[in-house]
Amino acid sequence: MKEKVENIIFYWDGTGHVSPQFTSLSHKIKRWGITLIPVSSAELPELVDGRPRVLIVNTSTILQNEKYQKFKKNYLNFAVLNRKIKMIHISSFGMEDDFRSVLRSLGYSFHPLPLTATYVAGKAASVFYSEEMEEKQWPGGKRARLPDVPSGSQ
Repeated sequence: MKEKVENIIFYWDGTGHVSPQFTSLSHKIKRWGITLIPVSSAELPELVDGRPRVLIVNTSTILQNEKYQKFKKNYLNFAVLNRKIKMIHISSFGMEDDFRSVLRSLGYSFHPLPLTATYVAGKAASVFYSEEMEEKQWPGGKRARLPDVPSGSQ
């Protein structure tokens, strides 16, 4: 029996409850066929399985940023740098220097606030579906083929 592919993106904002920003973003991202799931700092390490997951991190207040810095130190540094999580960071604060090494591999992207929910949903869907396409590509090359024998050479 074929397994159902889960189109899931995680959302962390440090509050521990569903916010109006989450609700708006959830409706926008649902149009792309993706479910947005709010997670806490304790839940995320348990939910990340073998394949890389996409995480949207929203830090728009000082309290959220303080919680984010602790979460980053305890888990996110490891997960992002080891490509277990592809993180989309939307923030009122600056970009994280810790993640500059994974910027080119789409392991981390930073977007300063204010942003529209439509933009964030499109960016998250882009990262999610690019990850899905990378997973399905054959890592080898094209199969070798023998040249055709010219007619009359026998």
